[in-house]
Amino acid sequence: VVISTPSGSWEAVSHTAEFVARFRRRATDVPMIWLADPGEDEWLAKHDLGHLSEGAAERVTVWRRDDTSTLRPRLIVRTGYSPTDPDLVTAAAFEQIPTIGFEVGDLPSPPSHAIGPFDVEALVEKTVELLDDRARKECGAALADAVRSHLDPHYQLGPLYDVLGVTGEATGGSDQAAQSASRR
Repeated sequence: VVISTPSGSWEAVSHTAEFVARFRRRATDVPMIWLADPGEDEWLAKHDLGHLSEGAAERVTVWRRDDTSTLRPRLIVRTGYSPTDPDLVTAAAFEQIPTIGFEVGDLPSPPSHAIGPFDVEALVEKTVELLDDRARKECGAALADAVRSHLDPHYQLGPLYDVLGVTGEATGGSDQAAQSASRR
């Protein structure tokens, strides 16, 4: 599980430490990565982990946002009230990795899994639910479709191309249009 926190942790409202402590009570063996900006945010993340109850910080690693990883996360959890890591969220969606967090109006919908403000327990509950492979894969697939349909005009216009009988070449190679034309 990757935890995406807001930049400027000294001023930003975030429930990261509370989330880690509550989540750890429910899922003791799941590794977590706490993404933080280099400098003060990284220091504060390590400081907060050091002050959690015994065992809560186990298997939690603080990574700087500029670090590279070879790990594929199960899901991304955002613990603040500002959009964080929009490129990461979009890339994750294309890879069918769900992102959940508090409602700030920027998560793709459906199925964004935006949680009401200050409801850390609901965020933990949704995270635990998405640890189930089937639920996570279903959510990830639906999220990928939602993002593709939002970003790819050919994906949105495919049914219209079908009605018009337009070929794939005329649409810039739309797979749906080409398949439609070949069926006729």
